[in-house]
Amino acid sequence: MRTLKRAVETALDEICEIAENGDPQERLPKEFQLTAAIYRRYREASYRVQLEAGYIETEGGKYGPECDLRIRSHRGAPERWIEVKGLWSAYPLTARISSHVSSILRDIEKLRTMAPRDARKFAVAFLFTGEPARRCSTLRERLRAIQTARLCFEIPERPMKWPESEIASISAMAWQLGPEGSVE
Repeated sequence: MRTLKRAVETALDEICEIAENGDPQERLPKEFQLTAAIYRRYREASYRVQLEAGYIETEGGKYGPECDLRIRSHRGAPERWIEVKGLWSAYPLTARISSHVSSILRDIEKLRTMAPRDARKFAVAFLFTGEPARRCSTLRERLRAIQTARLCFEIPERPMKWPESEIASISAMAWQLGPEGSVE
């Protein structure tokens, strides 16, 4: 889990750097940028990493729903399956808090039902927040209350100003499911 936390911290650093020095043209930070930073951190630690890995083989030899990251060790340790989600609580994208929580719960359920039984499973949420602060804290409280997986770490807010938006900070939370989908 230390590698995952360092990877998430690296992703936060990169998004903050892009916001500060990169002159981004995108309306909002990209979830794929965060996933790519996690990918790179695991590769640098000599893991084999697959993006958008198919969970299960369906009829006709094709794979069904995809997981953001499938990570394998050369040492024979259990695989890691990681879903990454960007959640927004700042203009111009202000989805309802319940839809954000539902989105994470869907990813957790997908990990529980489709990832290999003996894999270590994680859902990581990056929270891009702005004002009002009460709305942001409500989203954070609702995410902390998730009981279908164990909150394994939370990285506090870092200031970040994304051009053309009210995004003022970024933080992250990660949940883990144990083998066979149990809460560890």
